[in-house]
Amino acid sequence: FEQSLEASPDFVRANAGLADTYLLQVDYGMLEPNQAAQLAEPYAVKAVTLDPQSGEAWATLGLLRVSVGQLDAARRSLEQAIELDPRYEMAPMWLASVYGRQGKFDEQRRVLEQALALNPLEPVINGNLAQLLAATGRHDEAVALLERVLAVTPDDDLLLRTLATTELQAGRLDRGVRAAARAHAIDASAPANVEVYGDALVLLEEFVLAERVLAPLPPGSRVAASARQVARFARGERTLEPTLDALADPLSRAPSGSEDDRELLSLAGAARLVAGDAPGAARLLGVAAGTDPDAIGEDPGALEPASLLVVALERLGEAELAAKWRAAVEGAGQQWIAAAGGGVNVDMARAMFASMRGDADAAVKALEAAYAAGFRERWRLSLDPRLARVADDPRVRALGRRITDDLLEARRASRK
Repeated sequence: FEQSLEASPDFVRANAGLADTYLLQVDYGMLEPNQAAQLAEPYAVKAVTLDPQSGEAWATLGLLRVSVGQLDAARRSLEQAIELDPRYEMAPMWLASVYGRQGKFDEQRRVLEQALALNPLEPVINGNLAQLLAATGRHDEAVALLERVLAVTPDDDLLLRTLATTELQAGRLDRGVRAAARAHAIDASAPANVEVYGDALVLLEEFVLAERVLAPLPPGSRVAASARQVARFARGERTLEPTLDALADPLSRAPSGSEDDRELLSLAGAARLVAGDAPGAARLLGVAAGTDPDAIGEDPGALEPASLLVVALERLGEAELAAKWRAAVEGAGQQWIAAAGGGVNVDMARAMFASMRGDADAAVKALEAAYAAGFRERWRLSLDPRLARVADDPRVRALGRRITDDLLEARRASRK
Protein backbone atom coordinates (compact mmCIF):
# COMPACT_ATOMS: atom_id res chain seq x y z
CA PHE A 1 0.00 0.00 0.00
CA GLU A 2 2.84 2.40 0.76
CA GLN A 3 4.41 1.66 -2.64
CA SER A 4 1.04 2.26 -4.29
CA LEU A 5 0.64 5.62 -2.54
CA GLU A 6 4.15 6.65 -3.57
CA ALA A 7 3.06 6.17 -7.16
CA SER A 8 -0.42 7.66 -6.68
CA PRO A 9 -0.99 9.51 -3.36
CA ASP A 10 -4.69 10.07 -4.11
CA PHE A 11 -5.53 6.45 -4.89
CA VAL A 12 -8.57 5.99 -2.63
CA ARG A 13 -8.40 2.23 -2.16
CA ALA A 14 -4.70 2.34 -1.26
CA ASN A 15 -5.38 4.99 1.40
CA ALA A 16 -8.22 2.90 2.81
CA GLY A 17 -6.16 -0.28 2.59
CA LEU A 18 -3.20 1.20 4.44
CA ALA A 19 -5.49 2.44 7.21
CA ASP A 20 -7.10 -1.03 7.46
CA THR A 21 -3.66 -2.61 7.69
CA TYR A 22 -2.66 -0.46 10.66
CA LEU A 23 -5.96 -1.00 12.48
CA LEU A 24 -6.13 -4.75 11.95
CA GLN A 25 -2.62 -5.29 13.28
CA VAL A 26 -4.07 -4.67 16.76
CA ASP A 27 -6.12 -7.89 16.44
CA TYR A 28 -2.94 -9.83 15.70
CA GLY A 29 -0.94 -8.38 18.57
CA MET A 30 1.39 -6.39 16.31
CA LEU A 31 0.45 -2.79 17.21
CA GLU A 32 -0.94 -1.05 20.28
CA PRO A 33 -4.47 0.41 19.83
CA ASN A 34 -3.43 4.06 20.30
CA GLN A 35 -0.52 3.66 17.91
CA ALA A 36 -2.66 1.98 15.25
CA ALA A 37 -5.38 4.64 15.43
CA GLN A 38 -2.88 7.48 15.13
CA LEU A 39 -1.23 5.86 12.11
CA ALA A 40 -4.52 5.01 10.40
CA GLU A 41 -6.53 8.18 10.94
CA PRO A 42 -5.03 10.45 8.24
CA TYR A 43 -5.39 7.76 5.57
CA ALA A 44 -8.95 6.84 6.56
CA VAL A 45 -10.05 10.49 6.55
CA LYS A 46 -8.26 11.15 3.25
CA ALA A 47 -9.95 8.17 1.58
CA VAL A 48 -13.46 9.42 2.45
CA THR A 49 -12.55 13.00 1.55
CA LEU A 50 -11.22 11.98 -1.86
CA ASP A 51 -14.26 9.86 -2.71
CA PRO A 52 -17.37 10.24 -0.50
CA GLN A 53 -19.11 7.64 -2.69
CA SER A 54 -16.61 4.87 -1.89
CA GLY A 55 -18.15 2.16 0.26
CA GLU A 56 -14.69 0.82 1.06
CA ALA A 57 -13.55 4.23 2.33
CA TRP A 58 -16.58 4.57 4.61
CA ALA A 59 -15.99 1.05 5.92
CA THR A 60 -12.42 1.99 6.81
CA LEU A 61 -13.64 5.08 8.65
CA GLY A 62 -16.11 2.83 10.47
CA LEU A 63 -13.33 0.46 11.50
CA LEU A 64 -11.30 3.40 12.82
CA ARG A 65 -14.27 4.54 14.89
CA VAL A 66 -14.78 1.02 16.26
CA SER A 67 -11.14 0.92 17.32
CA VAL A 68 -11.48 4.07 19.45
CA GLY A 69 -14.84 3.13 20.94
CA GLN A 70 -17.05 5.55 18.96
CA LEU A 71 -19.66 2.87 18.39
CA ASP A 72 -22.64 4.96 17.24
CA ALA A 73 -20.48 6.86 14.75
CA ALA A 74 -18.92 3.58 13.61
CA ARG A 75 -22.35 2.07 13.00
CA ARG A 76 -23.41 5.04 10.87
CA SER A 77 -20.20 4.89 8.81
CA LEU A 78 -20.51 1.15 8.21
CA GLU A 79 -24.19 1.38 7.30
CA GLN A 80 -23.23 4.09 4.81
CA ALA A 81 -20.55 1.76 3.42
CA ILE A 82 -23.07 -1.06 2.93
CA GLU A 83 -25.51 1.28 1.20
CA LEU A 84 -22.82 2.50 -1.20
CA ASP A 85 -21.28 -0.93 -1.87
CA PRO A 86 -23.51 -3.86 -0.83
CA ARG A 87 -20.92 -6.38 -2.07
CA TYR A 88 -17.99 -5.25 0.08
CA GLU A 89 -18.03 -7.99 2.73
CA MET A 90 -15.77 -6.26 5.25
CA ALA A 91 -18.40 -3.59 5.98
CA PRO A 92 -21.02 -5.98 7.43
CA MET A 93 -18.27 -7.95 9.18
CA TRP A 94 -17.01 -4.84 10.97
CA LEU A 95 -20.59 -3.72 11.64
CA ALA A 96 -21.04 -7.05 13.42
CA SER A 97 -18.30 -6.09 15.87
CA VAL A 98 -20.26 -2.93 16.75
CA TYR A 99 -23.40 -4.93 17.47
CA GLY A 100 -21.36 -7.44 19.49
CA ARG A 101 -19.90 -4.72 21.70
CA GLN A 102 -23.40 -3.34 22.22
CA GLY A 103 -24.75 -6.74 23.23
CA LYS A 104 -27.04 -6.97 20.18
CA PHE A 105 -26.26 -10.57 19.36
CA ASP A 106 -29.15 -11.22 16.97
CA GLU A 107 -28.10 -8.24 14.86
CA GLN A 108 -24.47 -9.33 15.08
CA ARG A 109 -25.32 -12.75 13.70
CA ARG A 110 -27.52 -11.27 10.96
CA VAL A 111 -24.79 -9.07 9.52
CA LEU A 112 -22.12 -11.77 9.88
CA GLU A 113 -24.30 -14.12 7.84
CA GLN A 114 -24.74 -11.29 5.34
CA ALA A 115 -20.96 -11.00 5.06
CA LEU A 116 -20.55 -14.77 4.82
CA ALA A 117 -23.02 -14.94 1.93
CA LEU A 118 -20.72 -12.56 0.04
CA ASN A 119 -17.58 -14.62 0.73
CA PRO A 120 -18.40 -18.08 2.13
CA LEU A 121 -14.79 -19.23 2.64
CA GLU A 122 -13.35 -16.03 4.14
CA PRO A 123 -11.54 -17.23 7.30
CA VAL A 124 -12.05 -14.08 9.36
CA ILE A 125 -15.80 -13.95 8.75
CA ASN A 126 -16.19 -17.65 9.54
CA GLY A 127 -14.02 -17.21 12.61
CA ASN A 128 -16.06 -14.27 13.89
CA LEU A 129 -19.34 -16.12 13.39
CA ALA A 130 -17.91 -19.17 15.16
CA GLN A 131 -16.83 -16.99 18.09
CA LEU A 132 -20.35 -15.61 18.36
CA LEU A 133 -21.89 -19.09 18.28
CA ALA A 134 -19.47 -20.33 20.94
CA ALA A 135 -20.02 -17.30 23.16
CA THR A 136 -23.74 -18.00 23.19
CA GLY A 137 -23.30 -21.66 24.05
CA ARG A 138 -23.55 -23.15 20.55
CA HIS A 139 -20.15 -24.81 20.51
CA ASP A 140 -20.97 -27.71 18.23
CA GLU A 141 -22.33 -25.37 15.55
CA ALA A 142 -19.19 -23.27 15.86
CA VAL A 143 -16.91 -26.29 15.47
CA ALA A 144 -18.89 -27.55 12.45
CA LEU A 145 -18.59 -24.12 10.80
CA LEU A 146 -14.84 -23.99 11.36
CA GLU A 147 -14.24 -27.57 10.22
CA ARG A 148 -16.13 -26.87 6.98
CA VAL A 149 -13.60 -24.18 6.06
CA LEU A 150 -10.61 -26.05 7.49
CA ALA A 151 -11.46 -28.90 5.11
CA VAL A 152 -10.55 -26.47 2.31
CA THR A 153 -7.72 -24.59 4.05
CA PRO A 154 -6.42 -26.96 6.74
CA ASP A 155 -3.38 -24.82 7.59
CA ASP A 156 -5.19 -21.54 8.28
CA ASP A 157 -3.88 -20.54 11.69
CA LEU A 158 -6.66 -18.03 12.31
CA LEU A 159 -9.28 -20.78 11.95
CA LEU A 160 -7.22 -23.10 14.13
CA ARG A 161 -6.92 -20.44 16.83
CA THR A 162 -10.68 -19.97 16.79
CA LEU A 163 -11.20 -23.72 16.91
CA ALA A 164 -8.89 -23.89 19.91
CA THR A 165 -10.76 -21.24 21.88
CA THR A 166 -14.12 -22.80 20.95
CA GLU A 167 -13.08 -26.24 22.20
CA LEU A 168 -11.58 -24.78 25.37
CA GLN A 169 -14.79 -22.86 26.10
CA ALA A 170 -16.74 -26.10 25.71
CA GLY A 171 -14.49 -27.82 28.24
CA ARG A 172 -12.89 -30.07 25.62
CA LEU A 173 -9.44 -29.14 26.83
CA ASP A 174 -7.25 -31.70 25.09
CA ARG A 175 -8.83 -30.91 21.71
CA GLY A 176 -8.48 -27.19 22.35
CA VAL A 177 -4.80 -27.34 23.24
CA ARG A 178 -4.07 -29.52 20.20
CA ALA A 179 -5.71 -26.99 17.86
CA ALA A 180 -3.74 -24.18 19.54
CA ALA A 181 -0.52 -26.16 19.14
CA ARG A 182 -1.26 -26.64 15.43
CA ALA A 183 -1.73 -22.91 14.92
CA HIS A 184 1.48 -22.19 16.83
CA ALA A 185 3.39 -24.75 14.77
CA ILE A 186 2.30 -23.03 11.55
CA ASP A 187 3.73 -19.67 12.65
CA ALA A 188 5.35 -19.46 16.08
CA SER A 189 6.30 -15.82 15.46
CA ALA A 190 2.69 -14.58 15.22
CA PRO A 191 1.70 -12.97 18.53
CA ALA A 192 -1.92 -14.12 18.14
CA ASN A 193 -0.79 -17.76 17.80
CA VAL A 194 1.47 -17.37 20.82
CA GLU A 195 -1.37 -15.84 22.82
CA VAL A 196 -3.88 -18.61 22.14
CA TYR A 197 -1.39 -21.42 22.71
CA GLY A 198 0.01 -19.76 25.83
CA ASP A 199 -3.49 -19.19 27.23
CA ALA A 200 -4.43 -22.81 26.53
CA LEU A 201 -1.36 -24.08 28.36
CA VAL A 202 -2.04 -21.81 31.32
CA LEU A 203 -5.60 -23.10 31.47
CA LEU A 204 -4.23 -26.65 31.62
CA GLU A 205 -1.76 -25.41 34.27
CA GLU A 206 1.21 -26.42 32.11
CA PHE A 207 3.15 -23.46 33.44
CA VAL A 208 6.67 -24.41 32.37
CA LEU A 209 5.67 -25.05 28.77
CA ALA A 210 3.51 -21.91 28.73
CA GLU A 211 6.47 -19.78 29.78
CA ARG A 212 8.60 -21.38 27.07
CA VAL A 213 5.95 -20.51 24.45
CA LEU A 214 5.62 -16.91 25.70
CA ALA A 215 9.39 -16.32 26.00
CA PRO A 216 10.01 -15.09 22.40
CA LEU A 217 7.53 -12.23 22.75
CA PRO A 218 9.05 -8.72 23.03
CA PRO A 219 9.68 -7.34 26.53
CA GLY A 220 6.61 -5.43 27.67
CA SER A 221 4.24 -7.39 25.45
CA ARG A 222 0.66 -7.14 26.68
CA VAL A 223 0.00 -10.71 25.47
CA ALA A 224 2.76 -12.08 27.68
CA ALA A 225 1.89 -9.80 30.61
CA SER A 226 -1.76 -10.87 30.58
CA ALA A 227 -0.93 -14.57 30.25
CA ARG A 228 1.61 -14.38 33.06
CA GLN A 229 -0.87 -12.63 35.34
CA VAL A 230 -3.44 -15.36 34.75
CA ALA A 231 -0.71 -17.96 35.36
CA ARG A 232 -0.04 -16.32 38.75
CA PHE A 233 -3.73 -16.64 39.55
CA ALA A 234 -3.80 -20.26 38.37
CA ARG A 235 -0.85 -21.05 40.69
CA GLY A 236 -2.84 -19.55 43.57
CA GLU A 237 -0.62 -16.46 43.84
CA ARG A 238 -2.09 -13.13 44.94
CA THR A 239 0.68 -11.03 43.41
CA LEU A 240 0.65 -8.52 40.59
CA GLU A 241 2.59 -9.13 37.35
CA PRO A 242 4.92 -6.07 37.15
CA THR A 243 4.78 -5.80 33.36
CA LEU A 244 0.98 -5.77 33.41
CA ASP A 245 0.98 -3.02 36.01
CA ALA A 246 3.45 -0.99 33.95
CA LEU A 247 1.23 -1.30 30.88
CA ALA A 248 -1.96 -0.40 32.75
CA ASP A 249 -0.68 2.74 34.48
CA PRO A 250 -0.38 4.98 31.38
CA LEU A 251 -3.70 3.67 30.04
CA SER A 252 -5.42 4.79 33.23
CA ARG A 253 -4.21 8.34 32.59
CA ALA A 254 -4.99 8.44 28.86
CA PRO A 255 -7.58 5.77 27.94
CA SER A 256 -8.03 5.17 24.22
CA GLY A 257 -11.56 3.80 24.23
CA SER A 258 -10.39 0.54 22.65
CA GLU A 259 -11.74 -2.77 23.91
CA ASP A 260 -8.20 -4.16 24.14
CA ASP A 261 -7.17 -1.40 26.54
CA ARG A 262 -10.29 -1.89 28.63
CA GLU A 263 -9.57 -5.61 28.95
CA LEU A 264 -6.01 -4.91 30.08
CA LEU A 265 -7.19 -2.36 32.66
CA SER A 266 -9.80 -4.83 33.93
CA LEU A 267 -7.24 -7.59 34.40
CA ALA A 268 -4.78 -5.25 36.09
CA GLY A 269 -7.55 -3.93 38.33
CA ALA A 270 -8.59 -7.46 39.26
CA ALA A 271 -4.97 -8.30 40.06
CA ARG A 272 -4.65 -5.29 42.35
CA LEU A 273 -7.88 -6.28 44.06
CA VAL A 274 -6.64 -9.84 44.60
CA ALA A 275 -3.36 -8.44 45.93
CA GLY A 276 -5.26 -6.37 48.51
CA ASP A 277 -4.80 -2.96 46.87
CA ALA A 278 -8.40 -1.74 46.74
CA PRO A 279 -7.52 1.96 46.08
CA GLY A 280 -5.26 1.05 43.15
CA ALA A 281 -7.86 -1.35 41.82
CA ALA A 282 -10.62 1.26 42.03
CA ARG A 283 -8.48 3.75 40.09
CA LEU A 284 -7.90 1.36 37.18
CA LEU A 285 -11.38 -0.14 37.18
CA GLY A 286 -13.01 3.29 37.36
CA VAL A 287 -11.28 4.26 34.13
CA ALA A 288 -12.27 1.00 32.42
CA ALA A 289 -15.90 1.10 33.63
CA GLY A 290 -16.52 4.77 32.96
CA THR A 291 -17.90 7.46 35.24
CA ASP A 292 -21.64 6.89 34.80
CA PRO A 293 -23.20 3.67 36.15
CA ASP A 294 -26.39 4.39 34.20
CA ALA A 295 -24.47 4.22 30.90
CA ILE A 296 -23.57 0.54 31.30
CA GLY A 297 -26.81 -0.58 29.65
CA GLU A 298 -25.56 0.94 26.41
CA ASP A 299 -22.05 -0.46 26.84
CA PRO A 300 -22.02 -4.13 27.93
CA GLY A 301 -18.23 -4.22 27.64
CA ALA A 302 -18.14 -2.14 30.83
CA LEU A 303 -19.79 -4.93 32.83
CA GLU A 304 -16.53 -6.73 33.58
CA PRO A 305 -14.64 -3.78 35.09
CA ALA A 306 -17.80 -2.36 36.67
CA SER A 307 -18.58 -5.59 38.53
CA LEU A 308 -15.02 -5.63 39.90
CA LEU A 309 -15.34 -1.94 40.77
CA VAL A 310 -18.32 -2.78 43.00
CA VAL A 311 -16.07 -5.05 45.10
CA ALA A 312 -13.30 -2.45 45.24
CA LEU A 313 -15.73 0.24 46.43
CA GLU A 314 -17.17 -2.09 49.07
CA ARG A 315 -13.68 -2.77 50.41
CA LEU A 316 -13.01 0.97 50.54
CA GLY A 317 -16.13 1.49 52.63
CA GLU A 318 -17.90 3.42 49.84
CA ALA A 319 -21.19 1.62 50.53
CA GLU A 320 -23.55 4.08 48.88
CA LEU A 321 -21.52 4.37 45.67
CA ALA A 322 -20.97 0.61 45.59
CA ALA A 323 -24.72 0.01 45.88
CA LYS A 324 -25.36 2.39 42.99
CA TRP A 325 -22.85 0.59 40.78
CA ARG A 326 -24.14 -2.84 41.88
CA ALA A 327 -27.71 -1.97 40.89
CA ALA A 328 -26.54 -0.70 37.50
CA VAL A 329 -24.33 -3.74 36.90
CA GLU A 330 -27.03 -6.24 37.76
CA GLY A 331 -29.67 -4.43 35.70
CA ALA A 332 -27.45 -4.19 32.62
CA GLY A 333 -26.15 -7.70 33.25
CA GLN A 334 -29.63 -9.18 33.18
CA GLN A 335 -30.26 -7.47 29.83
CA TRP A 336 -27.01 -8.91 28.49
CA ILE A 337 -27.87 -12.40 29.80
CA ALA A 338 -31.26 -12.27 28.08
CA ALA A 339 -29.65 -11.22 24.80
CA ALA A 340 -26.85 -13.82 24.95
CA GLY A 341 -29.22 -16.65 25.79
CA GLY A 342 -26.73 -19.18 27.10
CA GLY A 343 -23.15 -20.30 27.42
CA VAL A 344 -20.40 -20.36 30.00
CA ASN A 345 -20.18 -16.57 30.27
CA VAL A 346 -23.90 -16.32 31.02
CA ASP A 347 -23.70 -18.93 33.77
CA MET A 348 -20.62 -17.30 35.28
CA ALA A 349 -22.31 -13.89 35.24
CA ARG A 350 -25.26 -15.38 37.10
CA ALA A 351 -22.89 -16.94 39.64
CA MET A 352 -21.06 -13.67 40.22
CA PHE A 353 -24.22 -11.60 40.59
CA ALA A 354 -25.65 -14.13 43.05
CA SER A 355 -22.44 -14.22 45.08
CA MET A 356 -22.20 -10.43 45.20
CA ARG A 357 -25.72 -10.17 46.64
CA GLY A 358 -25.05 -12.99 49.11
CA ASP A 359 -27.24 -15.72 47.56
CA ALA A 360 -24.93 -18.73 47.98
CA ASP A 361 -27.41 -21.34 46.71
CA ALA A 362 -28.05 -19.46 43.47
CA ALA A 363 -24.32 -18.85 43.01
CA VAL A 364 -23.46 -22.53 43.43
CA LYS A 365 -26.26 -23.58 41.08
CA ALA A 366 -24.93 -21.19 38.42
CA LEU A 367 -21.37 -22.42 38.92
CA GLU A 368 -22.54 -26.00 38.42
CA ALA A 369 -24.27 -24.92 35.20
CA ALA A 370 -21.10 -23.16 34.06
CA TYR A 371 -19.10 -26.32 34.74
CA ALA A 372 -21.56 -28.38 32.70
CA ALA A 373 -21.18 -25.86 29.86
CA GLY A 374 -17.37 -26.08 29.89
CA PHE A 375 -16.02 -23.79 32.63
CA ARG A 376 -12.59 -25.01 33.81
CA GLU A 377 -10.79 -21.89 35.12
CA ARG A 378 -10.24 -23.41 38.56
CA TRP A 379 -8.50 -20.37 40.03
CA ARG A 380 -11.63 -18.23 39.72
CA LEU A 381 -13.38 -20.27 42.38
CA SER A 382 -10.91 -19.16 45.03
CA LEU A 383 -9.49 -15.86 43.74
CA ASP A 384 -12.13 -14.04 41.68
CA PRO A 385 -13.20 -11.17 43.98
CA ARG A 386 -16.81 -11.41 42.80
CA LEU A 387 -17.04 -15.00 44.04
CA ALA A 388 -15.44 -14.25 47.43
CA ARG A 389 -18.64 -14.83 49.39
CA VAL A 390 -18.89 -18.45 48.19
CA ALA A 391 -15.21 -19.33 47.84
CA ASP A 392 -15.21 -21.35 51.08
CA ASP A 393 -18.56 -23.05 50.46
CA PRO A 394 -17.99 -26.85 50.58
CA ARG A 395 -19.90 -27.24 47.31
CA VAL A 396 -17.57 -24.80 45.55
CA ARG A 397 -14.51 -26.53 46.96
CA ALA A 398 -15.88 -29.86 45.69
CA LEU A 399 -16.36 -28.32 42.25
CA GLY A 400 -12.75 -27.15 42.37
CA ARG A 401 -11.61 -30.71 43.03
CA ARG A 402 -13.60 -31.96 40.02
CA ILE A 403 -11.95 -29.35 37.83
CA THR A 404 -8.54 -30.38 39.20
CA ASP A 405 -9.23 -33.95 38.08
CA ASP A 406 -10.39 -32.70 34.66
CA LEU A 407 -7.22 -30.68 34.20
CA LEU A 408 -5.06 -33.65 35.12
CA GLU A 409 -6.86 -35.85 32.60
CA ALA A 410 -6.63 -33.15 29.92
CA ARG A 411 -2.88 -32.83 30.45
CA ARG A 412 -2.48 -36.57 30.02
CA ALA A 413 -4.66 -36.65 26.91
CA SER A 414 -2.95 -33.66 25.28
CA ARG A 415 0.45 -35.37 25.53
CA LYS A 416 -0.63 -38.51 23.66
